[in-house]
Amino acid sequence: MLSKSLAKLLCLKSLKLVNESKTTRLPSIVLSEYRFPTTLTQLTLSNTELKDDPLPILEKLPNLEVLKLKRAMKKLECLLINPCAYLKRLPEELWHIKTFNQMELWSPRPELKPKLREVEDMERYDIQIYPYGI
Repeated sequence: MLSKSLAKLLCLKSLKLVNESKTTRLPSIVLSEYRFPTTLTQLTLSNTELKDDPLPILEKLPNLEVLKLKRAMKKLECLLINPCAYLKRLPEELWHIKTFNQMELWSPRPELKPKLREVEDMERYDIQIYPYGI
């Protein structure tokens, strides 16, 4: 019901989908079931497990500026941010995801590069910086 209703909210700019369940097993969200209005500029997914790759749906949101994934990435393997010129820091929680091992960043801020060098020295992570490298 929610997914059908969302498409009709043509002035909606910000949306938070939050699982407030007290159970330990989190329900999966299948974003392909949702029809988001193209006016959406901010989307937050909190305490959910994304079942499928969200990019085919998210790339259809031409005005999306802010995407927040809170407690939604326990199976994340690879992260690509292009561009990331405004990224000031990477969340510490990222390094605690057991499956995470690869990152690609395009045009990061100079002050972010020393932290990335430290992480790359751990040899667990494949970090690629474009266009110049670390």
